[in-house]
Amino acid sequence: MGALGYESTQDRSVIGWNNCGGTLISRTFVLTAAHCIDSSLGPPSYVRLGEHDLSRTNEGARPVDYSVLRVIVHPDYNPTLSNYNDIALLQLRTRVNFTQYIRPACLHHRDVKGETDGKNLTEAVVTGWGNTGFADAPS
Repeated sequence: MGALGYESTQDRSVIGWNNCGGTLISRTFVLTAAHCIDSSLGPPSYVRLGEHDLSRTNEGARPVDYSVLRVIVHPDYNPTLSNYNDIALLQLRTRVNFTQYIRPACLHHRDVKGETDGKNLTEAVVTGWGNTGFADAPS
């Protein structure tokens, strides 16, 4: 899980965090919600990976900040019409160095062989953070 951070455009000092996070899915991409990109602070300037508690500095974490190179919002995302397609990618400027605490999420790859070989799949099981239904409490 990564935290999305924002910098001042004048002196590049940290000006805040929003309540959004993202999931590292490769060495260069973080998956997040598109509504996190539309915050009043603008798009995130960087992603902090490996953090345990943003409010503390003495919990033993060794977080690393990565600059955001490009933001890619789903082309059909329109928050004024619906919550559909609320997904975005953050391309990082540099490749992430994986550590004991910084690893990508495990995602299915169609070339992976397993119990599903030869089956016509129509259902998926997903995990994540946040609301499980429209206007529900966070999980």
